[in-house]
Amino acid sequence: MSYRNYSDDQLEAQFVLDSVSQLDVLFEKRLRRSANSRRRLEPRLDVRYGTHKDQTLDIFVDKSVEQNGCVHMFIHGGFWHSLDAKTFSFVADGFCGDGTVVIVVDYPMFPDVNFPIIVDSCQKAIHWIYEHGSELNVDPNRITISGNSAGGHLVTLLMSRNWPKQKNLPADVVSAGCAISGLYDLEPVRQSTKNRILRMSEDDVYTYSPIHNIPREAGELLFIVGGNETDEFLYQQVEIADSWSAAGLQNSSRVVPNRNHIDIVMDEFALNGSEINRMVKNLITSS
Repeated sequence: MSYRNYSDDQLEAQFVLDSVSQLDVLFEKRLRRSANSRRRLEPRLDVRYGTHKDQTLDIFVDKSVEQNGCVHMFIHGGFWHSLDAKTFSFVADGFCGDGTVVIVVDYPMFPDVNFPIIVDSCQKAIHWIYEHGSELNVDPNRITISGNSAGGHLVTLLMSRNWPKQKNLPADVVSAGCAISGLYDLEPVRQSTKNRILRMSEDDVYTYSPIHNIPREAGELLFIVGGNETDEFLYQQVEIADSWSAAGLQNSSRVVPNRNHIDIVMDEFALNGSEINRMVKNLITSS
């Protein structure tokens, strides 16, 4: 038997989207909404925050409304080796209308790089936002972050208030965050065929699994997952939220009924008026 008593086939099923109906339709919808967002908001695209060719970000501002001084950074998923920021431009529609600046980040991915470079890239993006607060017309002390799947994993690591001190940033540079359908224990991923690309070692699992790196101090974090996602995603959210609570860290979690790994981002997180969207907006504006 594999990890957590899954059979080999059951383990593989945890990290694929075979159970999502009309998957191609959802992918097309995601791309169409993102293209519409770019046409409507005319963002600044591919702004460099580092020297690597993939260290770029897209900046979205709704010029028809007054800015509120807040900035929200989104980290895309794709198991750390696929997809890109342009696929998730639609996220801007969920928050720019309130005057929030939304920044969608690209970062170098496997197999070209490893976890240290990926995590460092996301830290560099936050550092860039902090240093360019005046240019962005935002308060650099009001940075919030979110991400889905692999992005949810990265968000959870970035919530720690240890790393900013090492980068000459305020410990609370990230004031709050939202992790969507995150991966918080990398061991089952290491034991799956996903590891043919990622090539994670046991040391990598310990060093880069949020469940093994519960911070002493962190900003408030909202964990969300779709009720129709696989057992592993559902279990890992319970495990990480319980661990954060046991450590005295401020967090909340929601399982959103009838949502899957794809539509939870489009039709909950980034949809104006949904409960999850309202919860994230509250994190952004109250930070």
